[in-house]
Amino acid sequence: MKKILHIRNFGKIKQADIDLQEFVLFVGDNNSGKTYIMQLIYGIFNYIAKTNFKKPSNIAIPSNFEDFTINNNSFNYYIDWLNQNIKKDITDIILDTFNKNIPVGEIWFEIDLEKYDIDCKIFRNYNLKQFFYNDEKNENFTIDIDSIVNETESTIVAEVSLKDEELVTIRSIKSLTFLDSSDIHNGKYQEKLISSLLQMLYTIIFKFTKSPLYLPSSRAGLHLLYKEYFLSKGDIDFNKNQVIVDDSKDISHDSTLTKPLYNYLRFLQKWSFDNRTAKENQKLIDFLENRLIDGVYQKTENIEYIPNGSEESIPLYLSSSMISELIPYYYFICSKEYSITDYLMIDEAESSLHPKKQFELVRLLVRLNNHKKTIIMSTHSDSLAAKINNIVLISNKFKNKSEDLLRKYNLNKDDLFNNPNIKVYSFSNKGTYSQVDEVPYDRKIGFTFEGFEDALDSLVEEAEEIYRN
Repeated sequence: MKKILHIRNFGKIKQADIDLQEFVLFVGDNNSGKTYIMQLIYGIFNYIAKTNFKKPSNIAIPSNFEDFTINNNSFNYYIDWLNQNIKKDITDIILDTFNKNIPVGEIWFEIDLEKYDIDCKIFRNYNLKQFFYNDEKNENFTIDIDSIVNETESTIVAEVSLKDEELVTIRSIKSLTFLDSSDIHNGKYQEKLISSLLQMLYTIIFKFTKSPLYLPSSRAGLHLLYKEYFLSKGDIDFNKNQVIVDDSKDISHDSTLTKPLYNYLRFLQKWSFDNRTAKENQKLIDFLENRLIDGVYQKTENIEYIPNGSEESIPLYLSSSMISELIPYYYFICSKEYSITDYLMIDEAESSLHPKKQFELVRLLVRLNNHKKTIIMSTHSDSLAAKINNIVLISNKFKNKSEDLLRKYNLNKDDLFNNPNIKVYSFSNKGTYSQVDEVPYDRKIGFTFEGFEDALDSLVEEAEEIYRN
């Protein structure tokens, strides 16, 4: 499925057409707009996740409910409706995201279902227990069915599913809507029901139920200073070394931070260790600690670091910057946020990491991607980009090969993409504007990172001239 976000004349970005697949990589010049675009995507997803879209005027639901469907024939209308809402609200979206008005031309989505099919059904007078409980794919839905008042005429259930070309369900969302019986008879139910259906439809297409988790650059410094930031805003209290968070406050518009950065600091501020999630993700934790930080994060009142071979814990502010740089990944895979966050956005993923550790980070990100986490990231590292490219090539060529072959590359089957659907975009400065180009994929050599290669070629030529003289 193609999910292309078209962007025109946004800041210094003249044109960008980003296909939001399961893994998206931004490379290119400094100050060319990579972070801008990433935060814009965050802002639009945040808008979609939190907006109750009103019913389009020319859509009606028949009184018998079962006759209403959303399928491929009518699908584009609902995407057009989303684009109309984005167009209407884009100034507010940008102000909410960047805390500043930034010039923008047009922004819209183009969705091509390709081999997929959207199926929407609405039911009334239905067996709710059967509907919600007899579906293993809907494990995230929790509701006490027995507590529902048994007035079937005021209860409507809906299901929106994404199916492949063989009509096998890929994703399914179920929703429960309570309506006053008088609303059903006078037709007022349509507004509420359509709003719910639109949210379900957009959730299925974009594969998220809440805003993404954005990991900004300078993660090490932000982790060490976030408490002082909120303290300066009067937004936390310290009591016996515990942070007391006032959830009623949102000071993002009183700060000089963008919304994604502010929400990241909130994520750090409100983080707590969840035993169930950590247990489910123990393999990810083991990989992070054994392959990346060469030690363990110790869970105390404040997380500390214990290097391999030592029994003494080290406060993070005395640890290497790499340890603090990687702590957000630990927080993510050990918190309840993990199960409800579908998108992970990472700015300058290579920060503070030696190239060997960058290779290990790529392996961790592949594992997260195989856990159905969509990754959108930027990098200035030729080493990190090349490692991603190599794993894409290996995933396409050797997925069904033996472990012995993979060991030649210091990999195992967990390091291969289950679905190597990767998009790479190159950002380059062109004087007063930035150009964004998709990097094509070649089956033999993968992606070609011309900006990195040009820089390395220049360095080699410079060295050769020095040797000759």
